[in-house]
Amino acid sequence: MPASALPESSPRDDLASPGGVQLPPGADAALRLAEEHQRTALDVSAIGSWERDIDDGRVHWSETLERIHGLAPGTFGGTVESYQRLLHPEDRERVLAAMRAGAAGEDQHLVYRIVRPDGVVRWLEAHGRVIRDASGRPRRTIGIATDITERRKAEDRALLLAEAGRVIHGSLDREKTLETIVRLAVPALADWCVVDLLERQGAHRIVALHASPGKQPLLDELHRFAPNLERSDAPVARVIRSGRPLLIEQWTAQWTAAKATSAAHAKLLDTLEPRSAAIVPILGNDGAVLGAMSFFAADSGRRYGESDLRTAEALAFRASTALENARLYGEVVESRRLLEEQALELELQTQQLQDQATELESQRDELEQQAAEMEAVNEELHRVNEELVVANDATRATERFVRGILEAIADPFVVHDAEWRFRYINEAAGKTFARAGHDVNELVGRVLWEEYPDLIGTRFEERMRRASEAQTTVVFEEYYPKGGTWSEMRCYPLPDGGVATIWKDVTDQKRAEETLHYLSRVSEILGSSLDYENTVQSVAELVVPKLADWCAVDLIAAPGRISRIAVAHVDPQKVALAHALWERYPPNLDLPNGLGEVLRTGLPEMYPEIPDELLVAGAVDEEHLRISRELGLTSAIIVPLTAHERVLGAMTLASAESGRRYADPDLALAGEIARRAALAIDNARLYRASLAARDQLEQNSEELETINEELHAANLALAEKTRIADEARHAAEEANHAKAQFLAHMSHELRTPLNAIGGYAQLLEIGIHGPVNEAQLEALQRIQRSQRHLLGLINDVLNFAKLESGHVDYRIAPFPIAPLITGVEALVAPQLAAKSLRYECGGADAALLVDADPEKVQQILLNLLSNAIKFTGRGGLVRVSAVADGDDAVITVADSGIGVPSDKRDAIFEPFVQLARGSGISGHEGTGLGLAISRDLARAMQGDLTLRSSSGEGSVFEVRLPRA
Repeated sequence: MPASALPESSPRDDLASPGGVQLPPGADAALRLAEEHQRTALDVSAIGSWERDIDDGRVHWSETLERIHGLAPGTFGGTVESYQRLLHPEDRERVLAAMRAGAAGEDQHLVYRIVRPDGVVRWLEAHGRVIRDASGRPRRTIGIATDITERRKAEDRALLLAEAGRVIHGSLDREKTLETIVRLAVPALADWCVVDLLERQGAHRIVALHASPGKQPLLDELHRFAPNLERSDAPVARVIRSGRPLLIEQWTAQWTAAKATSAAHAKLLDTLEPRSAAIVPILGNDGAVLGAMSFFAADSGRRYGESDLRTAEALAFRASTALENARLYGEVVESRRLLEEQALELELQTQQLQDQATELESQRDELEQQAAEMEAVNEELHRVNEELVVANDATRATERFVRGILEAIADPFVVHDAEWRFRYINEAAGKTFARAGHDVNELVGRVLWEEYPDLIGTRFEERMRRASEAQTTVVFEEYYPKGGTWSEMRCYPLPDGGVATIWKDVTDQKRAEETLHYLSRVSEILGSSLDYENTVQSVAELVVPKLADWCAVDLIAAPGRISRIAVAHVDPQKVALAHALWERYPPNLDLPNGLGEVLRTGLPEMYPEIPDELLVAGAVDEEHLRISRELGLTSAIIVPLTAHERVLGAMTLASAESGRRYADPDLALAGEIARRAALAIDNARLYRASLAARDQLEQNSEELETINEELHAANLALAEKTRIADEARHAAEEANHAKAQFLAHMSHELRTPLNAIGGYAQLLEIGIHGPVNEAQLEALQRIQRSQRHLLGLINDVLNFAKLESGHVDYRIAPFPIAPLITGVEALVAPQLAAKSLRYECGGADAALLVDADPEKVQQILLNLLSNAIKFTGRGGLVRVSAVADGDDAVITVADSGIGVPSDKRDAIFEPFVQLARGSGISGHEGTGLGLAISRDLARAMQGDLTLRSSSGEGSVFEVRLPRA
């Protein structure tokens, strides 16, 4: 072993007398052999040892402890400062405080984290004891440290998965369930976690959570950079395409480049500082990929491995289905296996240390015998006798060292001799016995079966005696009713016929297994039949006697009245007694606690202890109290049967003969059993109601047949009327077509003379036929205005006729809307100036494109602007704007004019309808076709034209067209 592993002055050096007397060769060799055995045992069991000289502050480590800290053998600096650098920042002050306490003479036991030079974080469990000199002054501290990282990870994974399973069974809301699972994973498994589910449009981010609230907005911003699932090389896209998990132990710039869709995306990723990642698919029962869960490590320094990837897959599995509880059980079994392996290593170490202790005891006996013989020797051997006394002291010092190591074992550990007397009790076992009311100092030398007579005849006695008699190691698990705990016992035979026993509390593991078993069987029983009276009775019999000595189920039959549908006990005679007691003394539902309170509030009640005062308070008379006392109830649970937020009844569990004391885990299990039973009862009732409804439907079928015959006769009459209406509609369509042809023909005929009138008026105006005076010029301008107005009316009629006959051609193509909106201002500027109207162009995004005919869109805008100018008084406002709205572009024309009455909003879009006509408003002449034509054009381009207006408050017309 290198110098860094042994202190400069080992325990042997302290044995030299002031005069330099040395040990006899035999004793010295025995001590060296014992020390070598101790070091070997510690190295083999992966437990590192350390020693610190309090005076000079030097620290010495074993090679195993250096390897645990990620150092090469012999490279540890040996100072507190070099050790500080390896401590986790969050645990550093606590460890240093423990070292200061050790220097002050206090023993140490703590669990803390270290950070290896390669950045890996590990969990250690350390035990240290103080060695004092003859004057009682602390000289040095010694101890051991165990790497418990894998055990912690296994326990954390088991707790995380168990909690996720409970959450999934308690919720049917997809988003809330996924959010709760992510909150469990952060920060227990990841610094940030994201859940993406597949939708028709691609990946849809459901949950994104960061452990640091300050970085949550950055994580939310990542949602804008969704990858292309078909082509992207981003990790989540690869996992969703392949359906296989992806482990990125070390995040590099290459991964950032693969994930980033832009420079801004890459910069955002660098700000979040991912260091490791695990991305797993969320698979359905048929193997199809539903999405992915992404786990990232950053500030914590965690580096994911295969075990973390398995945990992430297990979480994804729980997110995909609430029915596959087998996965949770597998995780629990895996965690238990890891704990068993560590326990086995500790047991081997304990056995080796026990063998060494036995060997040292033998050496001590030999030295004591030599000392007795030396007393009979003459004065010449006096010096040798003194040396043997010194050697005896050294043996005792070594024994104390070994005891110190045994005391460092975290689990309870005891040694019995061949007569089953307590020989040794470590500190952990002493605390266990003290909690049971035993004085540890008085237990040593006492017989086990006399101190614990309740163990006689149990499996504890049978298995422990087997270890002693068969001289074989015995491992078993057993429940101790008096303490309400499960223990994993490991009994090792000793050469002298005694037994060394180490045990650990496995109550939580057994309860988890028990919960899984009961819930699985309950679901199987409840799903086997819709006859809930029988299935609920089977559930009650299932929980007896393991979970309860008594089980009863009561349902609400009517307000203030309940019926008992199930009672279970291992003794049929006591079941009959329970029925008789129920008939004679029905429960008082008005009491402030008990069954009535649970039915009223829907909240469970638990009584860990049932005192006699509670029985007295609930008794009707002396006979009732006597029978209640004879039942011997010790603990009880009452849980509501709740389905769809309705209380259907309650289930009562009680312990008596077993002496079991209920706790919170029992209440949670009983509540889940009751919840499943309530759902089964509610479903069965719904099924029965559906059967009754079906019978009622069958009774009504004959009446429906009679009604159908009457309807058939009415349908024949209606068909005849429909035929007459179709003939009339056909005639109307022909007349409408003839009208449209006539309008088109007349419009063409009228446009020719009107164009001639306009042309000749312009020739006269410019003086072709001689000069004109101002009066003549004004007359010519009036002729031209009337000609243009009449031509506009004819054009409207012609356009409407084309629309009616379907002869309008559309040239649909993508084009930017902004230039078109800007350009129409010049076309209506003269009209705006004539009425001194203010014009505002809200503009539009230059990137906003519409898929339509530009010429038709301009025609619609000009029609709307013309109407706005007509119906807006002088000094008013006309405004045009365009915005994107989802897949559409919306062009808005608003004015501050007279508005449109609510009863006219639909009518103004009909042909030849004018708002001013008949209203007393003059100056608004027209055909009444502008809005009808505009709406028909918009709809022909897969859009629409709508109005928002109130009389006297202006109008807002919206043209909605598809975006390109």
